[in-house]
Amino acid sequence: MTEAEILSQLMQNDEALSTQIEFWLTGTFAVVITTFLAGTRFSSALRWLLAILYFFFSFIFFIRYSYIGLGTGWLIAELAKAIPNHPICQRPLVLTPFRPIKLTPPI
Repeated sequence: MTEAEILSQLMQNDEALSTQIEFWLTGTFAVVITTFLAGTRFSSALRWLLAILYFFFSFIFFIRYSYIGLGTGWLIAELAKAIPNHPICQRPLVLTPFRPIKLTPPI
């Protein structure tokens, strides 16, 4: 990949992360408002169903967010291999959800 392609993909990943957070916050707000306005009228089974649905909603959000984060870490590592002195690569360590990626060139 060229520098322009990597930087373009990094910007798309940044936008995707922002969109994921906004979507999750919207869903969380909907659950909070629903339980506040109609929570006392819900049966016990409906409350459990709402809790289970929200758990899966949050779990899927976490999986998608982690996947985008891993992709971002991989792109930064590719950029570091192609152009070691690029300003994005000057940070000594980028943390991904599963493992750290060292970005400094070997001495």
